[in-house]
Amino acid sequence: MKSKKSPYPKWVNEHRKPGTEIRKIGDKFYIYSVSAYYDAARGKGRKKTGPYLGRITQQDGFIEAISRKVPKTYTAVNIQNLSTRDYGLWSFYFRRVQGYHRRGQTIFSSAMGMDSCSLVLQN
Repeated sequence: MKSKKSPYPKWVNEHRKPGTEIRKIGDKFYIYSVSAYYDAARGKGRKKTGPYLGRITQQDGFIEAISRKVPKTYTAVNIQNLSTRDYGLWSFYFRRVQGYHRRGQTIFSSAMGMDSCSLVLQN
């Protein structure tokens, strides 16, 4: 079987990878994830289009979709030090001990010059 010649320019085809599909909408080229599965009702394989991965431009090449990428400059939380234990502790603290927190805040702030939340964060 002869392979079909691609209707897209060469600079677009350079970004084609297995498991992806390129679509031209207007003057722009978009890339989507695709997969195949067997449809028993029809008795043949079918294509399932997955999520939008990004856009392809001649100047910039592949531009990842904003909805799919986490900003590289996001440093508010160090994900290396996170664990579900930490979340569980804080969840318990803020749900169960919130009333005591307000009272402890006044006691610690007057006695030590800091609030109780600072004491917990220092360990």
